[in-house]
Amino acid sequence: MHKNAVRDKKQNMYIDKQELEPEYAEIFKLVDKEVEVELKKMGLMDKKWNFQMGTCHVYWLIKKEILKKKYNINRQWPSELNPNICFD
Repeated sequence: MHKNAVRDKKQNMYIDKQELEPEYAEIFKLVDKEVEVELKKMGLMDKKWNFQMGTCHVYWLIKKEILKKKYNINRQWPSELNPNICFD
């Protein structure tokens, strides 16, 4: 298990503990908006945040790239922390 993983009892899976750290909250909100724009450009998301099947993987990839390039944040995604769960 990754050193930054913590168990989210509500979702019954592991998450990156950075998701719970207040100093990252604003950054994650900004990046979410950037990812939303990219997904809409790609036709993978509509105005109501409805995703096509499998879009979560594209979402995580785009978000991971932005976090690394702009903020030097390395974040682990649900699929990386929970290899026993099939995400779509």
